[in-house]
Amino acid sequence: MTAFRRFAVGVLALAGLAGFASAQTAYQNVALTTFRVAKGVDFPADYQKALIDSLVQQFTDSKKFTKVARPGAATPAGRTLKVTGVVTHIEKGNQPERQVAGVFGAGKATVTAHVKLIDAASGRVKLESDVTSSYEGSIAFTGDKAFGGKPINVARSLAKDIVKMAVDKL
Repeated sequence: MTAFRRFAVGVLALAGLAGFASAQTAYQNVALTTFRVAKGVDFPADYQKALIDSLVQQFTDSKKFTKVARPGAATPAGRTLKVTGVVTHIEKGNQPERQVAGVFGAGKATVTAHVKLIDAASGRVKLESDVTSSYEGSIAFTGDKAFGGKPINVARSLAKDIVKMAVDKL
């Protein structure tokens, strides 16, 4: 075998090991928990439901995970990422301002959550971050985004940003 072939075989073997290692660290499943709400923060039950529903949808749509378990469901078998958090701040913004000039940032709603992504088997925190999301409204005349949008959309924006963080950083 020539030196070049030995080198090529070595590179391919290392690449294969690298692929094996990354496959070993990837998470197959997600287990969601109900996000707690910090004292004094007004994050109603319908926002909580919108957050969880959106997390399930966004994690499923990412196609990076086999199963997404809702809060209270059994933790799926296999490498599972547990997602937990505390909503620490919310500003519901001003819907009439969003309706008139939301595309320019007027009346925007914001929410912040302290989020932990935890290895379900070991309990080790893999990533911990404050995630702040906003909803600025849109120019729409039907649906949830109509006439400046509903403040609940900020919970859906938070879910989108949490999933993006999980997919991009783990």
